[in-house]
Amino acid sequence: MRGILLGVALPVVAAMALGCAASAGGGSGATTYRKDLGNVTPYDFSRHTQRILGRYHFEFEQMDSTENYQLFKTRWLQRYPLDDEITMGVVEIQTQLTLRARTRGGGAAGTADLRSAEMIAQNMARLRDSNQWILTVFSPEFKEYIDEIAQELKTEFTSGIRVFR
Repeated sequence: MRGILLGVALPVVAAMALGCAASAGGGSGATTYRKDLGNVTPYDFSRHTQRILGRYHFEFEQMDSTENYQLFKTRWLQRYPLDDEITMGVVEIQTQLTLRARTRGGGAAGTADLRSAEMIAQNMARLRDSNQWILTVFSPEFKEYIDEIAQELKTEFTSGIRVFR
């Protein structure tokens, strides 16, 4: 009986801990982590997104482009849990990234082709003693990992912007 109670209580406690971690994270406490990537040209957004995310083993599930909008959405990438995720009870985890670039508008002084870019990350995890995958919050180590990817993208995007007057 005690084993059954522990088997039921452990996932509940872990889920609560993950929820508390999200609330303490400063954002909405949601399961979505957003990073502003700054301004980018449509060409650089496409080129650098595909190259850099490929380096991190992400594969693309969806790529859309219109005159004013670009979207790259990856497949869920199965990865090893980070140390602090293991501490939270995660035994399996996967990550999906979505990158969007929207026209800034205005078109003043050579900015007509600049877009504002952002990256959105989500994690699905399976906790110890559970077969269910849940949308989960982000550990500090995961944020460092995503921030590293975001900074690399932002650096490449910024270096491609040249405004001629």
